[in-house]
Amino acid sequence: AAAAQKMPALDMRAKIATLSKDGLQVKDIALVVKGEKGRYALNSLTANLGSGGSIKATGSLNMGNETCAIKANATDVELSPLLVALGKPRSVNGLAMLDTELTMNCGGAAEVRQSLSGRGLVEIRQLHVPAMVELGKSLPMLAGKGGPLPDRFDLARAPFTAKDGEINAAPITVASPSLNAAGKARISLPRQHLDASMDIKTL
Repeated sequence: AAAAQKMPALDMRAKIATLSKDGLQVKDIALVVKGEKGRYALNSLTANLGSGGSIKATGSLNMGNETCAIKANATDVELSPLLVALGKPRSVNGLAMLDTELTMNCGGAAEVRQSLSGRGLVEIRQLHVPAMVELGKSLPMLAGKGGPLPDRFDLARAPFTAKDGEINAAPITVASPSLNAAGKARISLPRQHLDASMDIKTL
C-alpha cells in the first residue's frame, strides 16, 4: 500500500492503430486512463477485432490491494474468424455478444481464477454448429417431426454469475424452428473443471 501511494498521477488519452498477437488482431484502439497514487480508472476503451466485432469497456485498478473491476461489452463478434485467429478449428460460427461486469484480485493468474466474481450474458445469433449433423446420425432418436437435428439455430443465450472463480450459467437456451434446448453449466476456474447438462426438445 505504501508503494502504491508513490505511484505517479496519470491523465492519458491514447490511440493505437493495431495490436497483434499470433493471429489475433485488435484495431482502432482508443482509451482514456486517469488516476493517481495507485488508484486508476479506465474511463473508456473502444476497439475493433480484426476478425470482426467491436469492444467497449470501462474499469478500475487499485494497486494497493491488487483489485480490479471491469465492465465490458462485445458486439457482432464473428466466431468462426475469431477461432481461426486464435488457432482453433472452425467448430462453430455465428455473431456473438458479451455483456459483463466483473471484479477480481489481479495480483496474478491464480489470484484471478480464485477471485473472479460478477455477472454477464452471452448471446449468439445465427449459430451454426456443423457437428450437429454427425450427432444426429449417431443419435437418430433425437430427430423431430421436421426431420434430422438442425445444425443452425436462431439464438443461443447463456446468462451467468460468478463468485470466487465459480461460474454458473443458467438457463442456457438454444432455439430453432425444429428444436429447443435448455440446460446449465458450472465452471470452476480454481479446479479447472466443467460440469454441464442439457435437455433437448425436438418439435
